[in-house]
Amino acid sequence: MPHFDFTYRELSPQITLWEISGQADLAGWARMLREGSGYLSQLELRGKRMSFLIDPSDLSPIDAALRRAAGQWRAENMALIANVVPCASYVAKNAWMRGAITAIFWFASPVVPVGVKATRKEGLAWMESELAARE
Repeated sequence: MPHFDFTYRELSPQITLWEISGQADLAGWARMLREGSGYLSQLELRGKRMSFLIDPSDLSPIDAALRRAAGQWRAENMALIANVVPCASYVAKNAWMRGAITAIFWFASPVVPVGVKATRKEGLAWMESELAARE
């Protein structure tokens, strides 16, 4: 079974790249969501807003339980997301990923502008346009 992993790094003072890869299991997925909450909470404490480019391109298909957990996490963290995240973009290179993102949004609709793009380059361009429109 491929190893599940996630990493995040700031691409600029306004944009963080969150990469997700491998075969997710419930424990690893829960750890990723906890770390996501912690990262957002730290940003909020520092009064910093951050946009996210979320790239699950190397993630194996996830089951309904993991999609539901992601949707519940979004619902539980809506206020935090709205406070900290001006916009986000997902990289969805294939139909199953677009379907998974859509299913997650059924649990909790986005509270900030969200793009779903085929490449990182497209996602970054969309986010930079969104951020520029806010200035």
